[in-house]
Amino acid sequence: MGYVKKRVRKTKTSDPDEFVSIYQRTLDWARDNLNVVLYSGVAFLLVILAVFGLMWSRANRDRAAGEALDTAVATYQSRGYGEGTSDSQAVKDGLKQSLKSFRAVSSQYPRTRQGNSATLYAANILFRMTSFSEAAAVLEDLISHEPEFSRRLQVSYLLGRAYEGGKEYDKAISVYGRLLENSGVEMRPVLMMDRARCFDLKGDRKQAADTYRSVVKDFADSVFSLRAKSQLAILGESAEESP
Repeated sequence: MGYVKKRVRKTKTSDPDEFVSIYQRTLDWARDNLNVVLYSGVAFLLVILAVFGLMWSRANRDRAAGEALDTAVATYQSRGYGEGTSDSQAVKDGLKQSLKSFRAVSSQYPRTRQGNSATLYAANILFRMTSFSEAAAVLEDLISHEPEFSRRLQVSYLLGRAYEGGKEYDKAISVYGRLLENSGVEMRPVLMMDRARCFDLKGDRKQAADTYRSVVKDFADSVFSLRAKSQLAILGESAEESP
């Protein structure tokens, strides 16, 4: 007895009933989970709005901080307080006013690029006003909280000068020494001369003379060598090491 072999489909075909079923299941799920869908959508929109809000707020804050800093710098420079001596009372009063302006910027925009720059300006003004201990305290705080900013602008060097101005020679020598360990060739003679000067000021003439001699030896063809020889002459020391 013969039979007819049933043909088997090799590829799956689209069944309209199948699409209807999937669509219906999707509608059923959406209806059953309507609150989840709504809350998820709202949450997503809130996140997007928050991100854009933060970006807009930060942009406005940066712009306002930049304008405040520019105003303080322009006033400082236009009145001539950035140059010359600070002996006259008019200059002293002007420096105090500029110091107040820069402190206002750094206080209103703390730990920002503009705020940090304002803090550095304030420290420079304190240095010019011979308020060395106060300048050193400001710089120490800046270095502690903003190490990358301080490294790029060599804030530690100004700290060393503030220590030196305040007659804290051991601290200044330590700062110059740390900078010397990581400095390029262009800064080495400067830092060596600074250390030698501090050794001399603290009364350690031998260490001062040895440091000056190192400058003469290491930078023989530079202006620093001539300056070091001049300082050695003032100390009554020879530029050559004693046998």
